Amino acid sequence: LALFVAGCFGLLSLNILIVASRYTEATSYAALLALATGSKAAGVVLDVCLAIYGCAVLLALLIFEGDFVPAVLNYFPSLPHFSRTHCILMVAGAAWPLVLPAQVSALRYVAALAPFAILAVAAHVIFHLPQYFDGSDQPSPAEKLTIAEGLQAASIFVYSVMCHMNAIPVAHMLDRPSVERIVKVTVYSTAVLWCLYLGVGIGGFLSFRSAVQGDFLRNYPTDSISTLFCRSLMIVVCYVGMPMHSAPGSEALRKLIRSATTGEAVSDIEPSPLFHAILSSMILAGATVGAVYLTDVAVVISL
Repeated sequence: LALFVAGCFGLLSLNILIVASRYTEATSYAALLALATGSKAAGVVLDVCLAIYGCAVLLALLIFEGDFVPAVLNYFPSLPHFSRTHCILMVAGAAWPLVLPAQVSALRYVAALAPFAILAVAAHVIFHLPQYFDGSDQPSPAEKLTIAEGLQAASIFVYSVMCHMNAIPVAHMLDRPSVERIVKVTVYSTAVLWCLYLGVGIGGFLSFRSAVQGDFLRNYPTDSISTLFCRSLMIVVCYVGMPMHSAPGSEALRKLIRSATTGEAVSDIEPSPLFHAILSSMILAGATVGAVYLTDVAVVISL
């Protein structure tokens, strides 16, 4: 039920964002909010939220990489042992050249791998469900759920259907952006994600109950070929996701700095490539340090 409600709100808000941005010709979230509220200060507040969100997404992705990469590399005994910290630093170093450009449209072809990776994970969970399912009566975690834990779970549900960071840039890349086509695309994509996440959520819960971890793939044995395959796919998905989420975050941070130095609350002036590269590098460096010391990705997502 919570996932269904989150999906409905995510679908509705995504449609509103894309249609409003396309037909008002607003090129950023801050410009769109300032136009809707009549207050440029509202755009500044939104840029603060976007900058924080962009940093948090990079942090979550690097924590995931810190789980996936060591498990995959250490599967092969001929390779030297790789620690979690070493893997995070290697992934961050490999991602650094990709976060420097302001335009990441070339990655859209690789980003199409994400639904297939989630499909593979869902198939893995459902296939192994009979092996891990225990039909004995166990206390449901919901029976012991506190208010704080309930809010944390709700945040994770909302995050699962959040593909809004690049909604406005995508809106201006559409060739024939009719309202009908926009609604059709968003409904189809949200419905597919909802079905896949539903299978993963139910299968993971029935398999491990209260023992499920924030990164539930860690519940599965490291010597499983199917688990290794799923982790390998997720490594690529998280790697590509870093530059795609870094760009909106660094753009919001640039506008905040411009607002603080010039007094212009909303600015659509093209950023200098060097300045964008510096801000993106700072965000990636901060997320890398955070990922080294934080291990529970569920806590980061819930914030």
